[in-house]
Amino acid sequence: LTWDWRVGELSQLKTLPYRYPYNDADKSFIIKYAPPIIYALWEGFMKNSFEIYARALNKLNLSREDFSIEIITHTIEVEFPQVKEPITDFTKTKSYVDKLQKFLMMISKLPLRCRLVPI
Repeated sequence: LTWDWRVGELSQLKTLPYRYPYNDADKSFIIKYAPPIIYALWEGFMKNSFEIYARALNKLNLSREDFSIEIITHTIEVEFPQVKEPITDFTKTKSYVDKLQKFLMMISKLPLRCRLVPI
């Protein structure tokens, strides 16, 4: 789906309450559910954009030092979701650190998936 399609969808959503004689309850309903609709429209665009960006960077065969800390952080969050979870068992922590260390030594390609979180 294209940029123009998304802009068109957002324009329809924006003008919907003004184009039809909705009662107050209907207008309230539209306003209440507009943010999830907007997020859904842009989430796909952002994921696709990041995938295209990651593919382009991967074609450059960059080394780890060439990536920004933001890209490395995102890559770690995608590859190691447990980075956000507390680890209480030392053996699991040690295993995680070992895998992370090996990963950081090898990182030269970005994952093509993106982890988006609402801001």
